Amino acid sequence: MYPESALRWVCAAAASNHSPMNCTHCDQTNPLPDIAPLHPISRLPPPASSPSLAWFTSVTKPEEGLSVDNRAYRLALSLRTLDSLRVALLSARLHAPSLAPYVVYLHTEEQPLAHDAFSRDAQRLGARVLLHRLTFASRLTGRRKTRPVPGLKHINYGTWARMDLAQLLPALAGEMAARRLHPHVVLYTNADVIFQADVRRPAAPLPTFAAGSEGFSASLNSGVMFMNLSTFQAEWGGMLAHAVRKDFRFSMAEQAWLQEWFDPERRMSGGGRRRAARVANRSSHRGWLSLDDEAFNARAWRHAAARRARIWHWHGYKPADVRCWLDAMVSGAWPRRAWRDLDGCDGRGRCRYRPVKDSGCRWFSRIELAPCYLHTYVHLLLQHERFLWLANHLCNASADP
Repeated sequence: MYPESALRWVCAAAASNHSPMNCTHCDQTNPLPDIAPLHPISRLPPPASSPSLAWFTSVTKPEEGLSVDNRAYRLALSLRTLDSLRVALLSARLHAPSLAPYVVYLHTEEQPLAHDAFSRDAQRLGARVLLHRLTFASRLTGRRKTRPVPGLKHINYGTWARMDLAQLLPALAGEMAARRLHPHVVLYTNADVIFQADVRRPAAPLPTFAAGSEGFSASLNSGVMFMNLSTFQAEWGGMLAHAVRKDFRFSMAEQAWLQEWFDPERRMSGGGRRRAARVANRSSHRGWLSLDDEAFNARAWRHAAARRARIWHWHGYKPADVRCWLDAMVSGAWPRRAWRDLDGCDGRGRCRYRPVKDSGCRWFSRIELAPCYLHTYVHLLLQHERFLWLANHLCNASADP
């Protein structure tokens, strides 16, 4: 856990290296609110108001039986995701009282459906935990895999979970009615979000869903979505048949699946309109609404108006990446070109200012970092770590006999 002074230290380092990231300017033009409490919470506070909207998120239960190297990597990845979800749950309880949280805890076909230490922590943080297997897990072939490290092959079940929410609706209908939650419009987010303000369902009718953009392309980003689950129920048979025909070969996993099915003529990342237009649209409900990214899908690498943000999304760089940046700065591995243009550039851009590149940390070439990126990211990391410390303290206190 980094000290609260980390942001001041980063700003001083940027100034001493004549970086375009001027923290004084960032503070003046885009002040960042302090949203995580400074003091421990002994018990979960009751919701500030009666929830009116179901909020679904999902995580995958860590797998066992992998090789030693794969197990260590996957376990670390899973624990980071579970940590992010603890932060999301606590921040929602404190700042988004209109939400009733539901955690879809995904199990593989080999895992018995059972609660564990994490699911009990999620319950202590106010979530209703749904033990679940993807209804279409057997259709996901070995071709649709993710490879986070060379030689590591696994199906990332979590990324497909939002496509299965409509299948949960019939079993939850009575409960949602008893809780006076909207019967079919829900919020879905990835686990890696922080709530800064309350979230209510869109005032406009929602025939399909509402989603923001990738930010670096015109494609939709499915990390934060308002979904009409009745529509997804009606469309499910055709949607699944379409995915099976394609062997789940989608350029951007479930995002491209959604985009192809509901509006194939919209431009997709990695392909032009000609390619997209060849996808047959069989949906009876067409298109979707666009979310205000700065409010509902705020990202630190963009120049977002921080006080407008309701949901921050760690889309792209994660808390572990920001920790890597700080460690590189402390160790001296952070290159000068990550601060500013170098003197004596040869005109070909080889020494051009490129934040993060060549630091030894992950670098996404498609993500163009705004001038205040480091200021915002370090602030969010400190909020994340403070929320996580509070959540762990709260869960440990609740678990004491």
